Amino acid sequence: MNFAEVIPDFDGSEDATDRVIESEAYQNSRFAFITPDNCLAHLRRRMIEDSKPFVMSTYGIYRGFLDYGMIWTVAAVSVLLSVLFYQAVVIVERRVLRRLGMATAE
Repeated sequence: MNFAEVIPDFDGSEDATDRVIESEAYQNSRFAFITPDNCLAHLRRRMIEDSKPFVMSTYGIYRGFLDYGMIWTVAAVSVLLSVLFYQAVVIVERRVLRRLGMATAE
């Protein structure tokens, strides 16, 4: 195993995560930077469950950073835009059918 490229998980990492979650620093935090180390997988999961946004680099910082708060924002905006575009298509379809003297199937 190349320890320069990966930090492995360890026995007790879940207990360590529980201690971090119980700390005042975690409780008062609004966001965090967290590394992609395997031993922090439990902490990242708990942060997502607690809706605490965090920024995480990709492994080796080869491809930049992942911002999980941003990902959820982009997902929400994508859904809203999809609904708006769908409604626009429905409106245009109804107008075209009305011009042609046809009715929509409802």
